[in-house]
Amino acid sequence: MVSRKGSAEALLRFVYSGEIFVNGHDCIDFRPATYWTVFAVEKNGQMEMIDDCEGALTISPNLGPDLGNADWLAQMEADFRAGLNDQDSSARLASIQRLGGLKLPSSRDALHRVIEKGGDDAESKWAVYAALRTGDVTVLSLVKHLLAKGDAELPERGIAMQLQYVTDPSALPDLIAILKSAPSELTRIGVLIALGEKLKDPRAVPSLEDHLSDSDPYVRYAALDGLKNIPMKTLVRCLPSGRNKMSNRKYRFAKFGGSKSASYEVGRKIKSFSLSPNLLPQRAGSSLVTELPRLAVVAGEFIAELRRAVVASWQPWTAKWP
Repeated sequence: MVSRKGSAEALLRFVYSGEIFVNGHDCIDFRPATYWTVFAVEKNGQMEMIDDCEGALTISPNLGPDLGNADWLAQMEADFRAGLNDQDSSARLASIQRLGGLKLPSSRDALHRVIEKGGDDAESKWAVYAALRTGDVTVLSLVKHLLAKGDAELPERGIAMQLQYVTDPSALPDLIAILKSAPSELTRIGVLIALGEKLKDPRAVPSLEDHLSDSDPYVRYAALDGLKNIPMKTLVRCLPSGRNKMSNRKYRFAKFGGSKSASYEVGRKIKSFSLSPNLLPQRAGSSLVTELPRLAVVAGEFIAELRRAVVASWQPWTAKWP
């Protein structure tokens, strides 16, 4: 292994099994004439990767200027930015992904040039993903366009998962627009988490409410969980004009048992539940200001009950262990 400066060599201990999907280890495929950034520590005179699957990342051979004693993140960013000009498309793509991994706002201008250049559609999409990871919410209009077609493939799936980490309050209108047009439950869940857990903006209440009767149970759960986080004291002044009316029907949530409830399978890590959509609220008539605080309480109680049931269902399984 040759260092960045090209003047020093070090032995690197590693194994490649070629069976990542079998054992989940030893999955870094070092090949001749490839370039990598390696994260390693010295052990007994040898360099050993910090992780046998995430301890090395493919990079472009194009490197930026040597920044001397600058912060190592700045040096990596300079190298990855240089890789955007590589003649090899796979190396350019790796450089885009690495910039996204650094999550540095200073990378946004370079990523926007890739997006604006268009060219290879895959590179442009990955640049949108990388920009979003830096916290750049100006790409959300592009995200809406991409995710309106679904998120079954990469990088769309990664973009959908990244939405839950949006914390910029100015993103609220774009997030709501994405929520309205998204066909995938993964995208809707990501947006609802951002609205209810990160932004906690009362203006998101109508959108959270709309998804209490979503066709997907996990989306309904995310909407419920988000509503209990909305600060009630700011609700009245933040409600848009004309949106202070809601259905007279009382909010009713499913209890345990039958098709109206949660179902649990003891001893399995994945537990699913379903709520009957016809038991969830519809909008039209009474005061949202008076209904919503009660809804938040009901949502909180329902989620607490759900968690208690999950814990209880695991007791017979965990009792087998000392």
